Amino acid sequence: AMLQNTAPDSSTPSDNNSNPVTLEDALQTVESLREVFQNGLTTLKDLALKLKQLQRDQKTSAKDLQSFRSTLRTLQGVKI
Repeated sequence: AMLQNTAPDSSTPSDNNSNPVTLEDALQTVESLREVFQNGLTTLKDLALKLKQLQRDQKTSAKDLQSFRSTLRTLQGVKI
């Protein structure tokens, strides 16, 4: 979600009576930003968990392959 600048354009002159920025507006903007950052943090945490699981799976696969190769070498050495 992209945030859009809701502040009045500072390049155009405005008088004090047209769309004054209120404390409530500023607090709402802060709350919106906080929500965006929290969603981003949640997404990063989820990604980190997935990457850790992939790393564990990769280590398990590597160990399984090493075990298989060891067993194969042992079987190749057996005389029939």
